Amino acid sequence: MRSPDDDGAGSLRDRHVDRALERTKRKPRARQPLSIPRFGARPAIDDVRRAILAHRASFDFGEIRGQQRESVRRVPEQIAVDENGRDVVGDRLRNAGANEQRASEIDERVSVVTRHLRIADPAHTASVNCRPVLPSSLQISIVTYRPDLRILERALRKLELAIGAARAAETLKSVHVALIDNSEDARIAQRVFELGKERFNNAGVRLILRHGHANIGYGAAHNLVLHGTGADYHLVMNPDVEVATDALQCAIRWMEAHPEVGALAPMARGPDGRRHYLCKRYPSVFDLLLRGFAPGILRVLFRRRLHRYEMRDLVDVKPPRDVFGVPALSGAFMLLRREAIDRTGGFDPSFFLYFEDYDWSLRLARVTTTAYVPSVRIIHYGGHAARKGWRHFESFVKSGIRFYRKHGWKWF
Repeated sequence: MRSPDDDGAGSLRDRHVDRALERTKRKPRARQPLSIPRFGARPAIDDVRRAILAHRASFDFGEIRGQQRESVRRVPEQIAVDENGRDVVGDRLRNAGANEQRASEIDERVSVVTRHLRIADPAHTASVNCRPVLPSSLQISIVTYRPDLRILERALRKLELAIGAARAAETLKSVHVALIDNSEDARIAQRVFELGKERFNNAGVRLILRHGHANIGYGAAHNLVLHGTGADYHLVMNPDVEVATDALQCAIRWMEAHPEVGALAPMARGPDGRRHYLCKRYPSVFDLLLRGFAPGILRVLFRRRLHRYEMRDLVDVKPPRDVFGVPALSGAFMLLRREAIDRTGGFDPSFFLYFEDYDWSLRLARVTTTAYVPSVRIIHYGGHAARKGWRHFESFVKSGIRFYRKHGWKWF
């Protein structure tokens, strides 16, 4: 029986010694090395707890060595993955450069194609046009230069009625009206602003007034407010245009139903009821001379040619129908979606007067779809640059030359 002070270590040591001595007395088997006892060595196991700790330490050390071997094994694999990733990124960058070059070539081809009527590809325009939620916000800009105040008063009165009708139909919420006067005479600008205040101060419309920047041109003056409010839609309008009471309501709702369209042109008539053809195909020099400066007998001889230039084969039909992909819109009335404005930047200020709307139309056609919508109706008092005097004729010729140098000459 073991004494209370005996922990079992001595008997365990004695047994190990006896077994070692017995192994030395055995005859070794063939080719078996002779075991030599190490009497001075520390016993293999002298405590149960130390044995358990030694076992767990060796087990943990084995796991650590395994993990180290696994990490060492994974290093070249990770290096291979990283190198492969860098190769993939490099391929993508090279492909992106090639795609960008191809896109620039496509844009150059589009600028040629848009000289003729085309049907827009919705997939090409989906990234540009987002669909706002009704009621929408609208900003209207009107540029004046020594205007006919009687016609301007009628235009603002009709515009006020159209804004009220669109709000009553829950098509519009916030509306901004910007009056930009390019006149050198401050008294003319003051009278223009007074007409605006009389119409819109009590109509829930925020009025923006701009003057004192000199006569910087039609397009550049519109650009002063084009990006100011961030409204969903922007209407570029002449001071000699009267809109129908339902014009804004119909235009906004139509744009909401056609999110692929970024710019809209209306059906226009003169004050005498005659049709004004604001939508055009890409103009040739011969067409412009015929329409603006040729005598009546010559225009009759080339009537079919002029009708085609004015797109009468598509817009002068019964019943009226929408036309998509209009090459050239008129700056007398252009309703634009905010995304289309942001992508194109607005009017090119290098066009002082005339052709700034044609230039913008061609740039719009590269990023969105343009459309003629006959349900949107206006009355237009203007037109006929040749009848407005020598200065208008000079501006027309200079802007025409600039337009053809930018987009390509077309003589016939």
